[in-house]
Amino acid sequence: MITSAIPKDVACVLDSGFEGIEKTSKKTNIIKPKKKPKKRELTAKQKAKNRRISKKRIFVENAFAGIKRFRITSDVIRSFRKTLNISFLF
Repeated sequence: MITSAIPKDVACVLDSGFEGIEKTSKKTNIIKPKKKPKKRELTAKQKAKNRRISKKRIFVENAFAGIKRFRITSDVIRSFRKTLNISFLF
């Protein structure tokens, strides 16, 4: 499981789609929003906690959007090595 590579002192912030991950990785500090129960509403306290979690996750989601938008991981740089100035990578 991927959570086995995460140290104990690092919090893993996930979205609510990761159901059951707490059962498979008990040693990892997992933070995820609370889902709304069937035919009931979340309490004001649970909604506030979900909002705090969402505020932290938005930075990561925006970073992923930038990676996808600029195709950083999928495009190949097609340039001659002699003329390519690699200083922009650092």
